[in-house]
Amino acid sequence: MLRPVDAATATKKFPGSDGAVLEVKRWTWDCSYGFMIRAESEEDARNMAAAECGDEGPESWTDSDLSTCDIISGADGDAEVVMQDFLAG
Repeated sequence: MLRPVDAATATKKFPGSDGAVLEVKRWTWDCSYGFMIRAESEEDARNMAAAECGDEGPESWTDSDLSTCDIISGADGDAEVVMQDFLAG
C-alpha cells in the first residue's frame, strides 16, 4: 500500500522560462493519492506506482521522503496495480 507522506502541504518546484522557480502543491487535481500494488519488492511496487502516476510526478512514489510503502501480507499472485486512488479534475 503506497500513500503520500503529506499530501496536504508537499510542494513541487518548476523552473520558469525567465529563470524564476514556481512552487506549487504536489498533490492536487489529476493526481494519484495512493496505490495497492502486488509486487515482489518495495522497489518494484514503487516503480509500478511511478509508471501510473498523474501530475504529482513519478518521484512522488519512488522517493521514500514523499510516500510510504507498507507491506500487506497474503497478496499472492502476479505483479500488478490492484487499485489506484486517483483524483481527476
